[in-house]
Amino acid sequence: MLNKKNIIIGCIILAIIIGLIIFMSMRSSRKLTELSLHTADMADGMIGATYTPEGDTIIRYKVGSQIPINITYTPANAWGKRVNYISSDTNIIEISNKGIVTAKAAGIAEIHVISRSNNEIKSNVIKIQVMN
Repeated sequence: MLNKKNIIIGCIILAIIIGLIIFMSMRSSRKLTELSLHTADMADGMIGATYTPEGDTIIRYKVGSQIPINITYTPANAWGKRVNYISSDTNIIEISNKGIVTAKAAGIAEIHVISRSNNEIKSNVIKIQVMN
């Protein structure tokens, strides 16, 4: 039997369902699709860049320099902008949890940047050559 109370409860449940559908569609449109890495053009301590035949870029730093890695998220309003940084060789380069690279010794190493968004993992790598 339909009475006023049942109609109101039904309308509330329907409003909640519609709200969840809208929220989920907005969330999927803000899904992280790309994670791009870059450094400031010729930042203090940066020597330059080398481009390999395979299409890789190797950024060259001086020993002792500290340079931030900047991240561009696509889309800009994506969910899950938290990242983890990993150095392939902490004897050559270290990276802080804020993305600051410290060039410690001559050699080549990689910084891996990993982000988890909507249960998907996005990552990118930047190669760094440290020179005396």
